[in-house]
Amino acid sequence: MHVADFDGTVENLRRLLDTGRQYWLVGAGISYGANIPLMYPLTARVESLLTGDAKTIFTDIKSQLPGNSHVEHVLSHLGDLNAIASRVTVKSAEIGTSNWSLADLDSTYRAIVSNIATTVRYGHCASTTAAPEQCGKPGASIVRVDDHLAFVRALFASRANLEARSNISFFTTNYDTLLEDALCLLRRVPIDGFTGSAIGFWDPVSAEQSRAASLSNASPVYKLHGSVDWVLDPTYGLVRCRYDVNYLSATENVLIYPQATKYIETQKDPFAHLFSAFRRALASPHSHVLAVSGFSFGDDHINTEIDFALRSPEKKTNLVAFVKESVGTTAGTFTLPSVLDAWSQDVELRARI
Repeated sequence: MHVADFDGTVENLRRLLDTGRQYWLVGAGISYGANIPLMYPLTARVESLLTGDAKTIFTDIKSQLPGNSHVEHVLSHLGDLNAIASRVTVKSAEIGTSNWSLADLDSTYRAIVSNIATTVRYGHCASTTAAPEQCGKPGASIVRVDDHLAFVRALFASRANLEARSNISFFTTNYDTLLEDALCLLRRVPIDGFTGSAIGFWDPVSAEQSRAASLSNASPVYKLHGSVDWVLDPTYGLVRCRYDVNYLSATENVLIYPQATKYIETQKDPFAHLFSAFRRALASPHSHVLAVSGFSFGDDHINTEIDFALRSPEKKTNLVAFVKESVGTTAGTFTLPSVLDAWSQDVELRARI
């Protein structure tokens, strides 16, 4: 790329990131520096923590899936098996040559969710040639918020005179709370669909009204796959809570739902509300920017929504994707995520990417 072309691209990027109406879609990559593992290391960590039948079921399911599958795919497949076992009279399902009861499948699902929640809450770094393994635990978390603080500061630093017309919303597939934590530490109000304080109850209508009442420093945060501080309690319903309280359900009832390929699940609350908000944002009648960071474009349901917005006749969506190319099959070459690469080469779309 010539210097003039590069400078023009940077200036165009700067102009887009000064747009008053912005929607940020962020994924696991933005929390890597916070000592929260990406999907494949998270998969290995969860598998190492499982024991007994749960470990056997996890390993057997993973062996049946494509080689690039991770813990979200295992949960998705396990969810299918749970649904099958709950429908048939014998209340069981086969995995390979073994037959497992609905109770076995359900307890495995809960054990996986519990281990995901613990790992994401307290952090984990696998051992390398340069450093030993680090395992966060209650009272000794290794999770850092520095990168998220820097991101939020940079995002709002140049917008001091634009607050009245500024409209920034965040959509994330992450389970961690670092984005909300950073917003609060920098005196912004994350609006996440809950009403309350340290413990909140799911009340998206009132939460949106609160946003309208404090628009100058409110930042909507939509957690498309749930969160480690969301608990679906049999007595109190869906609540956002502090870690380790003894009067709410244990970590196996944390509401993280990574089965994004299951379209039907996105039609149930809270996920129906969250995905509807994402769809409404991209359908905005005003010109807007969808900025993507740390997201690998591996979620078909989210990709479908973006594709629909990019191809809409109104053409109001501009996509800015911050990506780290992966090494290609030929030495010295690099490849973008396949979906992003296809969009960037599409004559109809590439001018807005």
